[in-house]
Amino acid sequence: MPIPRLNEKGFLPPGVHVCSLDEVRQTFGTFNSNDRRPKLFRNLEVFVTSLHKQGMAKAVVVNGSFTTAKTEPNDIDMVLVLPQGYDFTGDLSPDEYNLLSTRRVRKTFGFDMFVAEDESQEYERYISFFQDVKNQPGELKGVLRVEL
Repeated sequence: MPIPRLNEKGFLPPGVHVCSLDEVRQTFGTFNSNDRRPKLFRNLEVFVTSLHKQGMAKAVVVNGSFTTAKTEPNDIDMVLVLPQGYDFTGDLSPDEYNLLSTRRVRKTFGFDMFVAEDESQEYERYISFFQDVKNQPGELKGVLRVEL
């Protein structure tokens, strides 16, 4: 199902909208009066490609001003969705660590990232938090979920 149109306030309709990375590029990652969106998308694409190579994540939930009508989005916020039962105590390779560490991801890609197991209470809490519109109590917006 394609990404739904933005509402009159410039937000996705409430809900979690499953889409492909290519759909994210087509809807939010192309040139629009400046190169900010393509730059943010390139970072997202490199990150998602790296996650796919490692085979450790199930999905990423994409949010932030990138998924709005804002002409010059500030950033991409996301939830890195790990499979249920993910072993957080296991040894990580340096490449895996660089993709799971919120500090490393912020430094390398510029994303604010949360990490949660799929369908966990933590995941649901992050999704609920991301759907709240900042400084607009009671207003909800949608987020994008890209399956890996």
